[in-house]
Parts: sequence; structure tokens; C-alpha cells
Amino acid sequence: MMQHFLTTTVFKKGLSNYLNQKAYKNADQDDLWNALTKQAQMDKVLEPNVTVKDIMNTWTLQAGYPLVTVTRNYNNSIINVTQERLLLESNDTISDLKSLWWIPITYTSKKQLNFNNTRPIKWMKAERSISFNDTNVSPSEWVIFNVQETGYYRVNYDMANWKMIIKQLNEQNFKDIATINRAQLIDDSSNLAKAGKLNYTVAFDIMSYLVHEVEFLPWSVALEALEFFNKILIKTQSYDKFRVCMRSEYLSN
Repeated sequence: MMQHFLTTTVFKKGLSNYLNQKAYKNADQDDLWNALTKQAQMDKVLEPNVTVKDIMNTWTLQAGYPLVTVTRNYNNSIINVTQERLLLESNDTISDLKSLWWIPITYTSKKQLNFNNTRPIKWMKAERSISFNDTNVSPSEWVIFNVQETGYYRVNYDMANWKMIIKQLNEQNFKDIATINRAQLIDDSSNLAKAGKLNYTVAFDIMSYLVHEVEFLPWSVALEALEFFNKILIKTQSYDKFRVCMRSEYLSN
């Protein structure tokens, strides 16, 4: 993630400077952050008042990782983005009220289809929510956040956007969405369903496109998710329906 928001060139230069400066000496993580910050600001990758320490301390000094929730206003094209600590277990007692991260936000849309630009479009600077007011995304096109899954966070969407993504995967050209992001959609939706943040129907509707998928990564992620569903359903009355669904949806091809 750090390499993507700094760019590979800046990351390698800063790391090289750090290793040369601290060769045969004691060092701690702040020394690495300082070297990377100096190079990033020199190459104008980071704003002058932003440091790598500001960003990375939110990732290295607190537990867990964030869930980014994307909610769109389809009347004015404003996209609201919020963050919270993702709790995968309902009995997790660690408080998430003060957990905030510096999150590099990237996204693309159906018209843009830009899955190559992994530089942050905007930062969530350890703030609970931000808004995108000039997205130029029409109400009829989907958006996908976390391009190439270069950010260490999961993404949830409002139901209208999920439905447009599902339609793209199942009824249109699923290859318009990059392979890594297809795997991300499967992984995020299944884990959000497990966490009680999303209806399981969405996760299964996402995976239903797999009858056409030929890439390894989406299948690998899907098989892991389906193994979990198999374990929790095997002793229930619904297991026979699950088996029928697996045969008809995924094994027919």
C-alpha cells in the first residue's frame, strides 16, 4: 500500500537512503518514516505538511483494519465515504469508536474503466467521513473503490451500486472489471456477509458470474468463501439446497 501511494520510484529511493544512512547503526520505524517523507516531499508526492509517520502510525500502532462504506446520492452525483473499524466477530469487544486511519482512496467507474491508476485520488486523513462532490459519475454507472486492491481495507456499497456491479459481472462484460478487483468484490462481499454488514444474497449474486470466469485469483478467493459456507451449512436443513446450488451454478461448466 505504501509503495503505491508513494510510487515505486520514491519508495525505492527513500528505502535506499534509509539503509545507507542507518547502515551499522541503531534504527527505529520513525527513521524509516523520516527517510521516506524526505524523499516523498522532495519529489512532491506528499503535501509539505503531511508525513509518512502521520499516515503509517495509524496502521502500525492500532489493531485491526478499516471498512470503507461508499454511499451515493444518485440525484446530485455526490459520493459519501465513511470509515470504521471492521469487526469480523460479533463478540469482538475491542472498542472501535476511536479507530481511524489515513486511507488512500482510489476509485474508477463504468465509463472510466481505469484500473491502472493506483495513486490516491483523495485521502481520508484519520477522519470519519469525506465527500466527493465532482465525481462526474452518472447515476446509471457503478463505481468500484480500492483499485487493484492496493489499499489495506474492505469496501461496502449502497445496494444500488452493488446491483449495478452484479449486473456488470453477470449480464455484461465481466472482464471490464480488472481481475484483482473481481477477486476483491468476491472477497469483500463474502467477508462483509460473515460480519453481518451485508446480506448473503449479494455475496452469492456476485459469485454467480463465476461460471464464465477463467482466471485463477477470483476462483481461489471464491473457493475459500464457499468452503466457509459449506462448513456452517453442513449440519443444517439447508445443506441440500446449498449442494444443489453449487452443482447448478458452479459445476455445470
